[in-house]
Amino acid sequence: MDLSEALTNTASAEQVEVFGEVYREIVTDERGLTKRELCKEAFGLEDGYFADRIFAIFDADHSNRVNRDEFILGMCALVSKDEETFVEFLFDLFDSNDTGEIDEDELYQGMLASLRANKLSIAHRIEDFFDGEGSATHKADDEVRARELAQEIFAYTGHETSGGITKDEFKNVFFSYIEEWGRLASPLTKTRITTRKFKQYLSQNGATTENTNVTGKKKKKSLIKRIGKRITHNPQRTFWLFLWVIINSGLFFGNYFYYKIGRPELFELLGTCICLARGSALALQLNIAIALLTMSRGFLTFIRNAYNGEALNYINLDDNVLAHKMVGITILLLAIIHTAAHICDFSVIGNASADQVNSALGTNYTAGTKPSVADLWLRSWQGITGLLMLTCFAIAYPGILDWMRKRGHFHIFWGTHQMLIVFSIVVMIHGSQALLGPYTAVYWILPPFVIYLMNPLQRLILFSKENPVRVVKRSFLEPNVLGLELERNGLDYKAGQYVFLNVPEISLFEWHPFTLTSAPDDANLTVHIRNVGNWTKAVHDLYLHSDSDLGTKYENSVITATDPEAQADDHYIPKERKIVKKLNYLPRIYIDGPCGAPSQAYERYKVNVFIAAGIGVTPYASILSHILNRVRYHRKTQAAPEFDSMLSSDNELGLPIKKVYLFWATKDEMSIAWFEKLLKDLGELDVSEMIEIHHYYTSAHEKGDLRNALIGMAHGIQGQKMQMNRNRYYSHYGRPNWASVFSGIKKSCRMIDSKCGIFATVPPQFRTMVKEEAGKASEHDFRFHFTSENF
Repeated sequence: MDLSEALTNTASAEQVEVFGEVYREIVTDERGLTKRELCKEAFGLEDGYFADRIFAIFDADHSNRVNRDEFILGMCALVSKDEETFVEFLFDLFDSNDTGEIDEDELYQGMLASLRANKLSIAHRIEDFFDGEGSATHKADDEVRARELAQEIFAYTGHETSGGITKDEFKNVFFSYIEEWGRLASPLTKTRITTRKFKQYLSQNGATTENTNVTGKKKKKSLIKRIGKRITHNPQRTFWLFLWVIINSGLFFGNYFYYKIGRPELFELLGTCICLARGSALALQLNIAIALLTMSRGFLTFIRNAYNGEALNYINLDDNVLAHKMVGITILLLAIIHTAAHICDFSVIGNASADQVNSALGTNYTAGTKPSVADLWLRSWQGITGLLMLTCFAIAYPGILDWMRKRGHFHIFWGTHQMLIVFSIVVMIHGSQALLGPYTAVYWILPPFVIYLMNPLQRLILFSKENPVRVVKRSFLEPNVLGLELERNGLDYKAGQYVFLNVPEISLFEWHPFTLTSAPDDANLTVHIRNVGNWTKAVHDLYLHSDSDLGTKYENSVITATDPEAQADDHYIPKERKIVKKLNYLPRIYIDGPCGAPSQAYERYKVNVFIAAGIGVTPYASILSHILNRVRYHRKTQAAPEFDSMLSSDNELGLPIKKVYLFWATKDEMSIAWFEKLLKDLGELDVSEMIEIHHYYTSAHEKGDLRNALIGMAHGIQGQKMQMNRNRYYSHYGRPNWASVFSGIKKSCRMIDSKCGIFATVPPQFRTMVKEEAGKASEHDFRFHFTSENF
C-alpha cells in the first residue's frame, strides 16, 4: 500500500484538514520537515531518544524528511481515538530495530530514556521499603535502575531468559497497568502549535493543552460572586474579620466624636486634628495588643489545646500569621494618621497664645514659658517618645518585606522585628502624662505584652540552666536534607506539633521552627532540616564538619552524605559513599516548645487528607508514625485482633480515625529516603484499609505522556506486588487532579462521616487551588474542611 492510499484509508477529512494546517504552520522547506521542526517545534521534544524514534516512525520513506502525507499519517496514529492504534505506535517507538519484537536491550534503552526524560535518573527501589529491606543508602544510578525496571516487564511477560516482547504481549501489559491513556496524545498536551483548529481537535478528542480555553477568553466571576464564595468557604475568618472591623471602627469613631462633641475646648483650639489623633490612638492600642497575641506561641498553643481543641470550632488559630500581617499594616496606617494629626496639633499649640493653650489644656503657661513647635517635638515627653516610636518603625518595617525573609536574610527580619518590642514599651508610656486625654495604653497593651514575653523568658531560662539537648544521631538523607535524632529530655508533645531550635555555635539569638517528625510515643525526637538559607546552611556545615571543641560529648557518630569525589568501590551508587566519622563531640542544641500546629487537629475528623509538598510532609510523618505505633501496641496487647474489627470502634486505638490519605508531591523519588522507617512500618503492618499514600513526582511529565509509558507499566507491576501484600502506596507522575481526587474521596468515605479534614503544607499558589477544589467538591451531606499551615 503506497502512502497516498494509506492516507485515504486511515485519515478522515477532518484530520487531513487539521493536520495539514499544522504542517503548513511549521514547515519551512518544500522538501518536508526536518527532525528539529517535527520534534522541537511541533512536540517540544529536545534532541535525544524520543526525538530520534518519533522522527524515524514519521519518516516512512527514510528520506530524512517528513512530507505532508507522512506527517498526517503519523499524527493520526499519535492522537488516534482507537487505543489499539495508539499502543501500536508506542510499540513501534520502542522497537528501534524494527524486528516486530522488543528485546531486552531495546526495552532497557527505552526505559533509560524515560527515566532521564522524567528527571528520575536516581530512584529508590520503593518495593524494598515495603519488604523491610530498604535503606536510605540503597540507591541505583539511572542505568542500573533502568535495567531493573526493564526486567520487571520482561519477567511479567515470561521472557526472563530469552526472546522478545511481541506486540500482543506489549498491549496486554499496557492495558493491564495504564489507565486512561490512549486519547491524551502527549507530548502534544504541551505542544507549541498555535492553530485554533488543532487545539479544538485535541480538546474534542480528550487531550488537554496548555491553553484549554480554545477561544482565548478567560471567564471571570463577578466581584460579588467572588466575595460570596470567600465568605461561604471561610465562615470563621469572615466572622472575626467583620468583628475586628466593627471594633476598630467603634473605637476610632467613638473617640473621634467624643473629642469633637464632648471636649469642645480642645476641639475649638485643635479642630479635627485632635479627633484624628485620639481616634487613631485608641485603635492603635487594640491592634498592638492583637499583634502581640498572634505571635505569642505559648498562648496560641494553650488555646489550641484547651478543652480538647473545642476552641477551634469558634476561632481559626491557623490564621495567626495572616492576622499579624493584617494588623501590622493597620498599625502602620494608624501610626501615619496619628503622627500627621500631631504634626497639626503641635503646629497649632506652638503658634497659639498662652491663654488659648491654657484654656484648652488646663495648663498654666505664660507668654514666656509656652513651648514652641520645636520644644514640643524635642523636649516634651510626647514628642520624644513619638520620635522614638517613629525610629522603631523605620528600622523594623523594611525588614518585614517578603524578599528579605525568603532570600536568606531571616536574621535581618528577626533582628529588626525586635524593635517592635521597644515600640510596644514606648507606646505604653507615650501618653502617661494624660495631657490630651485619659491614659489607657497600659491597660490594652501590658497584659498581651507580658504573655508575649513568656517565650523569650523561657528561652533565657533554658540558657541559664545550661541544659542543651544531646544529638543522638544525624544523617544526610540527600544533599540538602539533614535528619537529626535528639534526646527527648521529657518533652511532652502531640503529633504534628513543632519546636524551635537554637544552635549557640551558630547564633545565640536565632531560633528557627521545625516540625517534629517523630511520634509522641517514640523514645527520641527527630527533625528534618532542609538547606534553604544562611542559618540552615550553617547547621548543615556544622554537623558535617564538627570540631572537637563544640557541644556535648557523644562518640561514634555516623554521617551519611554525598561525596562527589567518591568512586564506585562498594555497593553504593557511583559518586556517592557512606562517610563514617568518629567524633568526640557533637554541637549542642536548645529546644523551645512544643508549639501548637494546625495538623494536630486531625483527631477531630474520622477521615483525614494530608497534602504536602517536599519537606512539608514532616507533620504528617509524625501523625502517621503515631497511628502506626498505636496499631502495633494494640495488636500486641489484644492478641493481634483483625484490623477490620479494630476499626469498628472509635476508641479501639484511642483515636477516632477511620481513613487517612497522604498526598505528597516531591521533585523526584530521592525523598523516599527521608522516612525510611515509616515506609518499613507500613510494610510490616496491615493498615491498607486505613492509610493510603500517594506520592507525586512533579519533575516527571504528566500522566498520559508517552515518555511515561514504560515507567508506568513497570510501576504498575510493582504496585500489584505491593497490593498483594495489602500495602497502599501509589506513585504518580506530574501533579494531582484535585477535582478527581476529592470526588473519589467523597465517594469512598461518604458512609464513614459527613465531613473530611484537609490539612495542607504547600506553597501559597497551590494552597489556593486545593482550597478552591475542596470547596467545589463539598456538598450538603459531605463537606471538606480545609486547613493550611504556613511552611
